[in-house]
Amino acid sequence: MIARWLLLAALSSSIAATAGYWRGHQNGVRDTQLTTNRQAVSDLSSLIENHRQLINEANAAGQRLAAQTAQRAALDNQTTQELRNALAKTADSRVRCVFDLDVMQSLAAARDRAAQAAATGLDESLPSASTIPGQ
Repeated sequence: MIARWLLLAALSSSIAATAGYWRGHQNGVRDTQLTTNRQAVSDLSSLIENHRQLINEANAAGQRLAAQTAQRAALDNQTTQELRNALAKTADSRVRCVFDLDVMQSLAAARDRAAQAAATGLDESLPSASTIPGQ
């Protein structure tokens, strides 16, 4: 009878140890998966935040470019108007292909500004339309 109790105790202990091992193994697998999932969520959140910052920087650069383009267009319109006014003063002389010195200087200055804008882009500050080299 004691042998049966000992055998039953040994069998129960063996079953309990096996069950405990598998339970611990499952808990370990679950904890590892949880840690991996948390790290993946953290990495994705960081990636999303980096993309958000890049989008904000791109929007800011686009707004700066739009402002520079608008400033360039305003300067071009002002230069065009100045040339029209200067040409209007000497319209009768142009019939004979004689141009006023102011008109020629304005054309040269406009050409120089256009060449500079084409060579360097719009990132540099824009000169005023009334700026004429040599004056």
